[in-house]
Amino acid sequence: MPGIVLSANETTQGRNSCSACLPLLLLLLLGLGFSWGVGAAEELGRGRPALPGEPCQTAPHILWTRQEQWVWVQICTGKVADFNTARGYGGRLDPSNPEKWPEARILRPVFLETILLHEPFRSALPRQGISIRGAWFTETLDLSYAILPHQLRLEDSRFDAPVSLAFLRTLYPLSFAGSVFTQTLDMRGVQVQSSLFLDDGVFADVILSGARIDGNLELDGASFPEVLTMNDLQVGRSLFMRKARFADINLINTTIQGQLILFMSTVTGQLNLDRTQVEGSIFLQNSRATELGLRGARIGGDLQLVGSTFADRAETRSSRVDLTDSTIGGHLSLRGSTFTDLLQMNNLRVGGSLFLGRGARFAAVDLTGTHVRGELVLDYSTFTGPLTMELVRVERHLLLRGARVVGRKVRLPFAEIGGNLDLSGATLPSFDLTGARIQRVFRLGSAYQPPPRWEEEAVLVLYNTLVDSIEDRPDAWPNRLELNGFTYTRFDGWIGSGKEPDRREIAWFIGWLEKQKPYSSQPYTQLARVFRQTGHTDMAAAILYAGKRRAHRETTRPFSWRWWWLTLQQVFIGYGYRIHYALYWIGGSILLGSLLLRLSGQDRVHGMRYCGLAYSCDMLLPLIDLHRPHTDICLEGWVRVYFYLHKLFGYVLAFFLVAGLAGWIR
Repeated sequence: MPGIVLSANETTQGRNSCSACLPLLLLLLLGLGFSWGVGAAEELGRGRPALPGEPCQTAPHILWTRQEQWVWVQICTGKVADFNTARGYGGRLDPSNPEKWPEARILRPVFLETILLHEPFRSALPRQGISIRGAWFTETLDLSYAILPHQLRLEDSRFDAPVSLAFLRTLYPLSFAGSVFTQTLDMRGVQVQSSLFLDDGVFADVILSGARIDGNLELDGASFPEVLTMNDLQVGRSLFMRKARFADINLINTTIQGQLILFMSTVTGQLNLDRTQVEGSIFLQNSRATELGLRGARIGGDLQLVGSTFADRAETRSSRVDLTDSTIGGHLSLRGSTFTDLLQMNNLRVGGSLFLGRGARFAAVDLTGTHVRGELVLDYSTFTGPLTMELVRVERHLLLRGARVVGRKVRLPFAEIGGNLDLSGATLPSFDLTGARIQRVFRLGSAYQPPPRWEEEAVLVLYNTLVDSIEDRPDAWPNRLELNGFTYTRFDGWIGSGKEPDRREIAWFIGWLEKQKPYSSQPYTQLARVFRQTGHTDMAAAILYAGKRRAHRETTRPFSWRWWWLTLQQVFIGYGYRIHYALYWIGGSILLGSLLLRLSGQDRVHGMRYCGLAYSCDMLLPLIDLHRPHTDICLEGWVRVYFYLHKLFGYVLAFFLVAGLAGWIR
């Protein structure tokens, strides 16, 4: 095989090429070495979680205190660092009593921040995160804007300096259950994608404004002697406040996707839920608060204020409960609760029923403009102040059965009730139903319910009120009524008891109408119309006659021209409702004329038959001659004068008879 021979020039060029590549090769090697060094350094800086059953793989920092090193070893191996059960720390201690707490329990904020946020400890945390019980924090703890990689539980601990978690973010639970905070706990803007636990703790000033909790927020058994501020809070599930104590709670403009439960708790100040939105229900049961604000709130489910008391024990501040302009998708129940100040529910919207009965006690209630799609139930409740339901709209029944209203008028003007208004068994002062519309029954007692009991000076105002039918008991009405404009289609009476209108004496209805003061003709014509429509024409006529007689008695001055006019109507035709009166007058006049002819002897003089009865009748009838020769008879003496009057009286009787028959006088 022939050999390869290189010339001198080719050899020189090859050497020059190798010399040029050498620097590039050195740079490449240096780059690889630097990258490997940085990666190795990073790898060496990261901790490694201990395997199950394995001791901690990341040693404590040499500057940590003995208790901090112990806490780290516990946490690093997935255990709870519990000072209450560990030896040498004083046993189980109460966080609210610092006198017996040893300094060996003190943890520094720098230690907590180091293991949470810095390597190698941050990476060495196990899946259980950080769980510490019974620790004592005497310095300010500031974890503002931190992003926590694991859950953090500082429970049954004591914090004697301010704690700031403002705008902290975490995917995991955050718990301070059972802990005591003697200074401000600032959690404004915090974002917890799990739950936040503050139950059984004792807190000074707590700020949760603008916070977002995607899970539950639990405050069960906690105590907040100062203001708890949670304005603009967002809770993804439910807010629990059971068996807790609060001073003032601000939950303005808060959004809760689940329930808000405040059960067997005490709020010594104001509970402010204005403009709060709760997709589920609010349960404020068996609790006590001084003042409750729910203006403009939106509740998708029920609002249960059951068995609670709203009062200021010292009686030095307002105890108002304000639900103005709120919307409740389900029911609103206040059964068994006590309200010592005004309950304001103007323009409230309730998708279900509104229950204010069953043992509830109220000072004053204002339901002006409220709309209830179900029933409004005030059964067996007590009202010691005014009850105002002006312009209220109830799509079903409004029930006041057995309720007790003391001293102040119940106002229900211009209300719209789609079902019944039931006052059976209630104790009532004056009651104003001006302009109200009741689509079904206005009930004042029944065969199964007692009648209402009215105060002595009570007035039932039914001015321009419209109802479908009236169901009552005979003793169900107060002594004074205002019936002008009161319209109804049926007067059913005491249904099922044999006390329907056609079974009652007409005197009862006349007495019922006379409760209207002063006199008005409309109530009489209205009742008569109802009787005519049900076939009771005789009762209708009797009612109208009674109305005219009362007008004659009450609305005219004695011996005025109107008084004389009504007197003539009454005497001759019974105001147009007793036409037979005119027949009595006609018969009596004929007999009187015949008697006078007989006594004067004029009947014999002129050969009158039947004692002059025919002549007397012919002279009484106007414009008609029964027997023409009667017109040629010329009586003598005083009898002639009488028959002049007799004939004139016939014209008067004819006028009233025709007017009565034609209906001109009624």
